[in-house]
Amino acid sequence: MIETITKDNIIDTTDLDNVEKYKHNLELLIKEAKEKGFIDRFALIRNDDFYPYNDEWIINSEYTNDEFRSLGSIPKRNNEPVVKKGFFGLFKKKEEIDISKLEYDNVYFYHPVEFRSTKHFTVNTSLGTTAEYNLVKFNRKFTIIDGIDNFLNSGYGYSLSARDAYLDVTHEPLKVSDNAIVLISIDTYNEIKDNKELMEQISRKKLIIYKGDLDTAINMVLTENGILPTRTEYKYDSDLEEIIKNSFIELCNRYNLEYDRPHGMRGHFTSYIDQFDEFSLNYEKELLQFIKDRFNSDLLDNIHKLDDFKFLLSSGKVRIEEIKPIIDEFNNIKKIEFEQRKKQYLEDRKKITPEISELFKNTIQLIREHENDIPFCSEDIDIAKAVNKFYVAPDVDSQVRAALEIRQYFIEYENENNKRY
Repeated sequence: MIETITKDNIIDTTDLDNVEKYKHNLELLIKEAKEKGFIDRFALIRNDDFYPYNDEWIINSEYTNDEFRSLGSIPKRNNEPVVKKGFFGLFKKKEEIDISKLEYDNVYFYHPVEFRSTKHFTVNTSLGTTAEYNLVKFNRKFTIIDGIDNFLNSGYGYSLSARDAYLDVTHEPLKVSDNAIVLISIDTYNEIKDNKELMEQISRKKLIIYKGDLDTAINMVLTENGILPTRTEYKYDSDLEEIIKNSFIELCNRYNLEYDRPHGMRGHFTSYIDQFDEFSLNYEKELLQFIKDRFNSDLLDNIHKLDDFKFLLSSGKVRIEEIKPIIDEFNNIKKIEFEQRKKQYLEDRKKITPEISELFKNTIQLIREHENDIPFCSEDIDIAKAVNKFYVAPDVDSQVRAALEIRQYFIEYENENNKRY
């Protein structure tokens, strides 16, 4: 019988009784999988710094999420110059600052997140155990463990495997189910417990606070819910590994998903789509110009990139007291602009009717079928431009026009090919 490990909404991975219960659950689930020859219970897992807005996984873009990025470490003040003596103290070198004694501070600028057309998850697998594949930060604030049905039935799925399952979210978000589990550390709980709006959202789900190791906590939660983790502290034999792999392949075949297709460059086609959003580059140019307009100094005459300005800051030629008020002003302006932009974006998405939803899903399937016929990296070819607009355009009307253009292109494309044969 499966043992319950969570007690009073807390799971302690360092508790020896919990470890024994976890081992017991694993043994039962491994035995069951080997007897049946397959696994049929799957959990969609995402580790994220942002709690899903309105219980939905939405696109990452300048319209949806924001963050603060560092301009680098800047010396707080200039130390008294230290006299450096030459050989045997017989003569003096030029006066220099003793770098080792400088005090530093960080300056952060407000930045909407990078555009990503897909949302990624693991399945029955903690993100922290996939370091050979997922080169991202693992210990983010929120871990959402959910059923997989919404993903499978979304009509927007691309690829699925234990270490990476992803779908399109530029058109419609992926809903988090009512039965989802929110797993957070004690530190995160103490950080957010007074945030009434956030805690109200989380209260609609089952909240579990963990002590100890996140990967183990995820696996403990999976096992007490009758789900076999694909990776644990204990190595599986080759027979079990094969059962797990074949179960995922069968699931993909059933729902018309690719199995374990990489998403990086030379991988899935949406990797090429994402690079055509130039918001971040333009935003950093805007920040640099803002600094130049307000910080009147010859030092900036030959500065044309934000990275060059960061280097100037790290050299100590600009004091923290000089630059911080300028960055604070920029941050305040951009935060207001972002909130307005997000409000307009979310309002615009309400235009999506069932008919438009079907159009979007059918268009994505059409793109998948003709993937090898689309030159995704060509900015001046009509079909490539239409596909890029279909994903990158933030408003529904533009996406609909692009979808219709894509469909018409492939109707003509197929008619032309039929004539040849």
